[in-house]
Amino acid sequence: MEYISQIEKLYKFFEFTLDFEEVHLMYKMKHSFNDDLNLIGCFFKDFLTIKQDGVIPDDESIYDNFVLWFEENSINSKQNIKEVYEYSIYYLKIIFEEFEDNEAQCAVSTINACFAIDVYPNLMCIFYKYYIQKTDTQTFYSMLKSITDIVLKRYEKVSDNILKYKDLNERIGLGEPERAVI
Repeated sequence: MEYISQIEKLYKFFEFTLDFEEVHLMYKMKHSFNDDLNLIGCFFKDFLTIKQDGVIPDDESIYDNFVLWFEENSINSKQNIKEVYEYSIYYLKIIFEEFEDNEAQCAVSTINACFAIDVYPNLMCIFYKYYIQKTDTQTFYSMLKSITDIVLKRYEKVSDNILKYKDLNERIGLGEPERAVI
């Protein structure tokens, strides 16, 4: 998977389309990825999987899919860029297993030990819902446990089955209405 040209084009798009603050935020994100364009490409592929309701974009069409999504949602461009940035923070925490919360750390470590990178979009959604949309702690831990259990069962069977984003969301309860923390 060679994402370098895709991400270079994407950053040109940012420079020509976004205002200064948004471009600055995207370069801040790039810096947090240590300018690793392939890793940024992996992130955008998982981010687009979320935004396309589980449809995984082709490696060669990440730029096109992102631009299409961004243009379709251009009314909220500031919010969209902020959301990309927020999701990138969770992505890096998942990749490098850097959570202060012990239960989140254990869940992510287990998932990574099982090489279950196909569940990263689901994990990013769980963390986004918890930290930004304020899902209650009990629901957050329940979703993490569910996804970990599913990954472990699949790993123990040594199966090549890819967990589909939508199916997994339904199984762990991401499709349910939000419960606010009071």
